[in-house]
Amino acid sequence: MSHDATLAHSLKPRHVTMISIGGIIGAGIFVGSSVAIHIAGPAVLATYFLCGLLVFVIMRMLGEMAIARPGLGSFTGYTSLGLGPWAGFTNAWLYAYFWVITVAVEAIAGANMLMPFVPLPMWALSALLIVAMTGVNLMSVKTYGEFEFWFASLKVVTIVGFIALGLGYVFGFGPGLIALQQAASTGRLFVNDGHGGPGVLTRWGEPQSLQWGWQEVASTTGLEPGWVLRARLAQGQATLCLNHPPLYLDTAQGLCGPVQSEGVAVAQLDVLLKAPVLAPAALKKHQVELMQRLGQLPLPP
Repeated sequence: MSHDATLAHSLKPRHVTMISIGGIIGAGIFVGSSVAIHIAGPAVLATYFLCGLLVFVIMRMLGEMAIARPGLGSFTGYTSLGLGPWAGFTNAWLYAYFWVITVAVEAIAGANMLMPFVPLPMWALSALLIVAMTGVNLMSVKTYGEFEFWFASLKVVTIVGFIALGLGYVFGFGPGLIALQQAASTGRLFVNDGHGGPGVLTRWGEPQSLQWGWQEVASTTGLEPGWVLRARLAQGQATLCLNHPPLYLDTAQGLCGPVQSEGVAVAQLDVLLKAPVLAPAALKKHQVELMQRLGQLPLPP
């Protein structure tokens, strides 16, 4: 009796494509990236760009080696060919160790995202995720391919949604392009070290409160002095930046963050910080209206 020795082609091109994409998108990109963004701030974009460039170069080199010497197996085979058996052996075991750690980290990250919705401890959720993924891998190839296709599609849709939300925040319903200007000028990616070079990375800090007061301003035209409402930060040596929305920059601590004032909305705060100088006659004329509008702020002199 003759037997067909060929393998069944259960995976379709769409399965293979989404398995490849889904394999590089783990829970860490949703959880781990938040830690990097919190530490580095906007400068994390430069880190991701450099890492992506490094991965691109490595994949190009692997592709060229696969074309020049096909049939050697995985990338560890090319390591053994170029550097010797010891390098291939070390590379293979490091890769295995990497996936052992990655499975645990991904399970913990997935459990961390599920904990607000599922009333179970983290260790139980992590174990359930590992068991579920192991069960999927033990199913038929076709079932595994369908599972990976739809779950990888969900990852891609989520990332595209995040990108669309970010672009909408910058160009639409958010602060707009001024937010980018803050990162480039006011907040900066790096805080200057005081000697003309880059210092520590700028991090996003907690909101700081403002203290208000009226300041007398001398007239340049020989008239009596005017008065202007001014604000200063209640604590720290940070600099108040009149952007929209207003920010503070603390070069000593490497912090950049929002400012707030009790009883004052953000839109009103932006106007008050840029208020013009008022003549004494104008203050007396509009004193009642100013008292009504200023609310908890100090009254004019």
